[in-house]
Amino acid sequence: MIGGVEMTIGICDDLKAAVLELQGIIEEYCRKKEITADIVTFDRGEEALLHIDSVDILFLDMEMPGMDGIETGKEILKKKKDCKIIMETSHEERFKEAFYIKAYRFASKPFSIPEIESCLEDAIHTFIGSDVVELWESRKMCSVAQKDIQFLKAYDGYVEAYVGGRIMRKDVSLNKMEEMLDKRLFFRVSRECVVNMAAIEDYRQGVIYIRNYEIKAARRRRREFEAAYLEFDITYGG
Repeated sequence: MIGGVEMTIGICDDLKAAVLELQGIIEEYCRKKEITADIVTFDRGEEALLHIDSVDILFLDMEMPGMDGIETGKEILKKKKDCKIIMETSHEERFKEAFYIKAYRFASKPFSIPEIESCLEDAIHTFIGSDVVELWESRKMCSVAQKDIQFLKAYDGYVEAYVGGRIMRKDVSLNKMEEMLDKRLFFRVSRECVVNMAAIEDYRQGVIYIRNYEIKAARRRRREFEAAYLEFDITYGG
């Protein structure tokens, strides 16, 4: 599931026809997947570089006047290393050049809808915790991004989710809830509790500190949790 994701997708290409075609493919993909996305377009690498801070995924043409795609990509990744750059060109022999700037994916011209959709799906899934879950709050159903959930606690027949100081609810078992969660982000530290590792403020002697809460990791799970938390911090902690 990737519905509900909110992001900005950029297209940088000096050919207006290519921009319009690619924009149409992206808009249709987002409509089908129920993804909320702002699509921004640039006709020069210099312009994309000025506005890259707000862009999550960028389709970048290799052949442009001024800064070409390779040079633009290098500068973008210096400025925003988590931007997913998808290089596009009609000259596939140039794809090798894009390896040197660590482009995320490649797309051939003329565009293939399945290829563009595959690039989008893979790139979107790299945004950890971007999937949403439906939770209840005061008899109102809310769509909540998983990354906004600090931790979850099991009760008899339902789960409470702690979301930025708010307590929300879902009428499922913790086992079922755990199946819905991004396993890169969440870890079950005890029989009754799952924590968002990105939300952890401190961890000492088996106790996890999140906001004003103290959550004890079960003794039998501590070693596994500590290894997972270390790996998470190395991979995503920046």
